[in-house]
Amino acid sequence: MLMGTILYLLIVISVNLLMPLGAGQTQVEPAPVQVEWAIDAAPEGGWTVGDPIPLRLRVSYPGDIVVTLPQLPADWGPFEIRSQEHLDPVNDQDGSSIATSLITVTAWAPGAFELPAIIIPYRDLEGNLGETVTPSQTISITSVLAEGQTEKAGLKPQATLPAPSRLPYYLGSLFLLAIGGAAGWTGYRYLRRRPSAAAAPSPNLDPRLPHEIAYDELERIEALDLPAQGELKMHYSLVADCVRAYVDGCYRVPAMDLTTRELAAALRDRSVAPNHIVLIREFLAQADLVKFAKFRPHIHQAYGAVDAARNIVDLTIATEMAGPHRPAGTVTGGSKTAHQAGVEQDARTGSSHHESRDR
Repeated sequence: MLMGTILYLLIVISVNLLMPLGAGQTQVEPAPVQVEWAIDAAPEGGWTVGDPIPLRLRVSYPGDIVVTLPQLPADWGPFEIRSQEHLDPVNDQDGSSIATSLITVTAWAPGAFELPAIIIPYRDLEGNLGETVTPSQTISITSVLAEGQTEKAGLKPQATLPAPSRLPYYLGSLFLLAIGGAAGWTGYRYLRRRPSAAAAPSPNLDPRLPHEIAYDELERIEALDLPAQGELKMHYSLVADCVRAYVDGCYRVPAMDLTTRELAAALRDRSVAPNHIVLIREFLAQADLVKFAKFRPHIHQAYGAVDAARNIVDLTIATEMAGPHRPAGTVTGGSKTAHQAGVEQDARTGSSHHESRDR
């Protein structure tokens, strides 16, 4: 009986001594670096095997911390890295900075795959090191095979075609020679009759400034209402060309002839504000996904592309008015750019069939 009482007292004393230790522990401060994934909405039917999937990794951190975004390997877990680009950090209104990495991946097998964790190191001004890890994110990939099909279909046998007759080629050649001879004779007679000193017509000048041209073109694109007709690629091509033409006139760079990456480099050489470069590059990168990667955004996102283009013009008007841009008036007669010719054709027909060429 005495031994039991002593054992009970020892247990009570031990519990009372240990309880303050647990209660006095301090909470761990949250990590100063916040990481999140941003994935665009999947196309109708979901992501399939071989589709380019655009990812956006956003890292938010205080201004007194330096973050290093890692370069991912070509084989990244179940995914293949198609492209990766680190954008220049952007300062937020609260004093923090945001670093963004644009990543395009592809999966070659169906299933639900989790994005591999990425360790992001950082360092403060005192030299203290730390690291954080990307959150968990799962992407579902569906097969492109028909239901019940387990293997890809084999190649069809080579078809045997009869040798074509050469008579149509001979007749076509004679016809073309006749047409060419008649055209040459007509041109020769016209040149002989034309006055020797003909006055060259003066080109027509557009007196509007680049931002005025951009606003008018965006209103015209809105009136076409292409997203409602399912013409998303055409819609993004026209809006992207409008922004490129505006950048061309505002900063005097050949934006219509450069890829998105080359245009960003040219704007940096012109000492354009970094936040303006990021805004233009992200907008054109989104348009490139629709035009060249078969990405189909939601119809509301497509309508928002016009507002995003207007926002670019709104933010850069001060630069246009203060800095050197093209002289007032853009030549619309004589030699024309492909974009100007497409705009005039759209105005005459009331419908758009102008697409930008591969950047």
